[in-house]
Amino acid sequence: MSSMNRTLRALLASGVAVLMAFAAMLPAASARVVATGGTGTAIRLTGKCSDFLPSERFPANDGYYTYLSWNKSYVYLGWLGGDTYGGDNRMAAFDLNPGKVDPVQNYAGGYWDKHPSGMADYILQLSGSYKAFDSRQDTTWHVLTQHPTYIENVNGSATCGKGVLAKDVFEEAQIPWTMFRGAFDKNPGQSVNYTVPSKTYPNGKPWALYMWYSYGYPSATSYGAMPGSHPLETKIGACPAKNTGNPCSQKSPAPYEFKVQLRCPGVKLQVSPNAYCKNTVLPVV
Repeated sequence: MSSMNRTLRALLASGVAVLMAFAAMLPAASARVVATGGTGTAIRLTGKCSDFLPSERFPANDGYYTYLSWNKSYVYLGWLGGDTYGGDNRMAAFDLNPGKVDPVQNYAGGYWDKHPSGMADYILQLSGSYKAFDSRQDTTWHVLTQHPTYIENVNGSATCGKGVLAKDVFEEAQIPWTMFRGAFDKNPGQSVNYTVPSKTYPNGKPWALYMWYSYGYPSATSYGAMPGSHPLETKIGACPAKNTGNPCSQKSPAPYEFKVQLRCPGVKLQVSPNAYCKNTVLPVV
């Protein structure tokens, strides 16, 4: 072996050693699988708030929190707070054509009578005795499944952050984007139905979300709504003495009308949901 070859081999060996030493200094990859606004990875539902990142947490009325994230296959939701044993409804409603006036059909404490341009097209309901994901059929609802994927932790979690009580219930769910299908409105004067656009990823179209809690049947009482109270009125997360925004506690005037929606411009990946999606005040029609 020539002197030059020995020198080259020694240099290569030295370089490999340096790279291995540098790699050993790097922090280990996190074992937590999250979907930071859609990184292309999946959230593993474990019943802990740490399944979500801080950028995926949204303050709701009455001091509760809700969580939102997505990837190319699923949308992920979480509710922190509510009744101690998780018997009350945990609700999420999706408007896939925000700004379009739709026929109003209320559901489990969610009302849009004066704000039909924010009418929901799909609704997820999770309670102690009933679970379902429904599509709106003009002015009625159709059950798509009674077996949505969810997990409930009635003991709360120490990972939920400052100010969270150990007794707080944490509940989370995932819905495949392919499940958003079948909603329609009747065309006036025609026998043909207008199909509400499916949220097949990625379509680059805006969509909107409401999340809340409710109890009672058939007339439900709502509280803990996200988005919170009117953004021009008071700090979100509180329940003002005179609430003109979304439902909170008993201070919300019946029928607990939704006036603000969380509107997202699409389902873009590699974004922070609480920066990407904005509260939008609905006009009165």
